[in-house]
Amino acid sequence: MRTLTLAMFLFLGCGDKGEDTDTAAADADADADTDTDTDTDTDTDTDTDTDTDADTDDSASPPSIYDLLGGEEGVNTFLDIFIAKVEADPQINWFFNDTGTDHFKSQLHELICYGTGGPCEYEGLEGDTATPSTLEMSHADMAITTDQFNAMAVDLIEAMNDAGIMHNAPSVPIPPTIPGDILYTAFFATKPLIVSDPCTTLTPCEVVFNQLGGYGKVDELLTALFVRVGEDPLINARFADSDLVVLQSKFQAQLCEVSGGYCSYTGLDMVEAHAGMCITADEFQATADDLVEAMNDVGIAYTFPSFDGGLAGDVLVLTLLAMESDIVEDLEGDGCPEAGGDTGTSGTGVEVDTAAEAEETEAGGGPGPT
Repeated sequence: MRTLTLAMFLFLGCGDKGEDTDTAAADADADADTDTDTDTDTDTDTDTDTDTDADTDDSASPPSIYDLLGGEEGVNTFLDIFIAKVEADPQINWFFNDTGTDHFKSQLHELICYGTGGPCEYEGLEGDTATPSTLEMSHADMAITTDQFNAMAVDLIEAMNDAGIMHNAPSVPIPPTIPGDILYTAFFATKPLIVSDPCTTLTPCEVVFNQLGGYGKVDELLTALFVRVGEDPLINARFADSDLVVLQSKFQAQLCEVSGGYCSYTGLDMVEAHAGMCITADEFQATADDLVEAMNDVGIAYTFPSFDGGLAGDVLVLTLLAMESDIVEDLEGDGCPEAGGDTGTSGTGVEVDTAAEAEETEAGGGPGPT
């Protein structure tokens, strides 16, 4: 069973081919009957030549939408422009951090080619309620939001503008009649298959990563955290020789993954990352203070002092709190048996002092742990 996406692609692409061909054939038959009658009284040879030419012209298939888009070369040119815009779009480019965009482009070309009458096969749209389509399944774990989908729609419009594809988007008439409108309508028909966390400014997100504000917000949080860590005399020496760009990237992937975002953390586990560093409980606590203050800085909500999971920031704190035993080696502050004074890259473990305050607060309005 084909989805609405394919139906819209075929609306004027492959779908009209049969109708036009049948009409042409009917016209040709009618011409043949008329010409046969005329041929009784006129020159047979002349009439036969003329009639054959007419039949050939009338039965020619009209160009497909794929042809009108420029065929393989034209579609690939458009996709090159579109992919470049996606790669430069901070709202969605991070989805391709682990995979790149080559496969994305290849799949888009096959879908567009197949759906607009080109010589391609695409099976990603096949599916039903019992067995979701490949397109739907491949996006199921990505937690794509309505805003992210709309951001890609803007990139699509701008790419059509740059490629010289005529369109009326976003105000496309129904039914669409020109190539750009058909592309845009088909793109929006995929929305139910692609958007799995349809939150908006009025509808809360279900995935914690999206509740936090997504990739950009987590990156903003980590930037604020490293500013505070750099100013914290108790722990800043731990980061003195670290590559903060690489470290922030690792933090980003880790926080994204644990909060349900489409990321994969590939760094060391916390035991390996902190082995031999002889991190103290006080240092662990200082990191906790800096984390909570960083959430205040960027406006991420949390529940103090319980961090009970009721707000988005709680998940970060509780997840990192669970790493305490993997990070802290000097529990009593009296040194470690083989402490080497390593000031290398610190991990991400934090602890919170839940005895300091008994009130609940949201980010920006309450104190951090002390």
